[in-house]
Amino acid sequence: MQELNISAEDKQIQEMRIAIDAIDREITGLLETRLDLAREIGYLKARDGVPILDEKREEKVIEHLLVNIRNSSLAPAMMRIYEKIMDESKQVQNS
Repeated sequence: MQELNISAEDKQIQEMRIAIDAIDREITGLLETRLDLAREIGYLKARDGVPILDEKREEKVIEHLLVNIRNSSLAPAMMRIYEKIMDESKQVQNS
């Protein structure tokens, strides 16, 4: 049996990828919960005749994001991610 020769760098990358995979599993569960809630909000908005788009709410979400982000250099990427999350939430609310 041939022994695998994994460099220290390769091992470090592998360990980081394992950590990313675990984080992705957590993110998936949280996004699923978020979208379930968005769907429920969509039902309530439809029932009450309220428009799906709530620009003030979206501004507040981004504002909270910017206040809570620890690494400001990641703010542009995080804003793009949250804009996509909110777009998908609106799609779920419309369905």
